[in-house]
Amino acid sequence: MSLPIHEEKAPVAVAVTAKQSGQPEVFNEYQLGSVSQFCMKVQVDDIVVDAVVDSAAEISIISDRIYEAMKQPPPRLRDVKLLMTGRHASMPSFVPGPVDLKIGNC
Repeated sequence: MSLPIHEEKAPVAVAVTAKQSGQPEVFNEYQLGSVSQFCMKVQVDDIVVDAVVDSAAEISIISDRIYEAMKQPPPRLRDVKLLMTGRHASMPSFVPGPVDLKIGNC
């Protein structure tokens, strides 16, 4: 079975390990791991990755390693802080844009 190609620009946050300067915007991340059993190939700009599909997600998260591996990474639009449920923990992050996503037939 072949999936149709869908190209769209979607909200993406990049999880980073280094501290960002200034006061970041805050997002709540309600799941620390993935319980989804649905994975598929997604092309993020010029890189094909195995992605976990969460149909209720408000944003998509990619690692800083994927972002840095892009031939021409999009500019950083703003800093954000991802809050994790139940642990008083957070993860510094940023929103790049625009990011081209291609789902199916990657």
